[in-house]
Amino acid sequence: MGHVHTKYSNKSKSFSFNSFTHFINTLFEHKKYIYRKRDKNTYRKIKSILKAEGFRQVSSGHYLQEEIIPGGCASQLDPRNFGPNGRIDRDIYYIKVPVSSYDNACNAILHHGIKAEVLSEKELMTSAPDKARTKLSELNNGL
Repeated sequence: MGHVHTKYSNKSKSFSFNSFTHFINTLFEHKKYIYRKRDKNTYRKIKSILKAEGFRQVSSGHYLQEEIIPGGCASQLDPRNFGPNGRIDRDIYYIKVPVSSYDNACNAILHHGIKAEVLSEKELMTSAPDKARTKLSELNNGL
């Protein structure tokens, strides 16, 4: 049995059966986190680097992991956002790339001098004072 090549042309675009199978395979390919952290600026830099380098099928976005503390009158407004500096960015930003291009994406990011971090759920939910205490205890143990 040979390969079946079907051509469908619609105004200057051509389509073949082989490119369709490649599209389906890449569409459902498993993706791996290349970045997951609470840092919007680095997220934007990495996203623009991957776009400039021509990586495709990159998934990215952000989500809020914490539960919202209910305000008065059953509102879902977070009272911590009404401080003197306005809303605090508590979102977790993530970027996922296909497993087949993971190493190339890491090398492209490192080439631009950016360290892409993938933090665990526990590390993302640890508060800043707990992180500072852990660092201090590690320093004290090292002395």
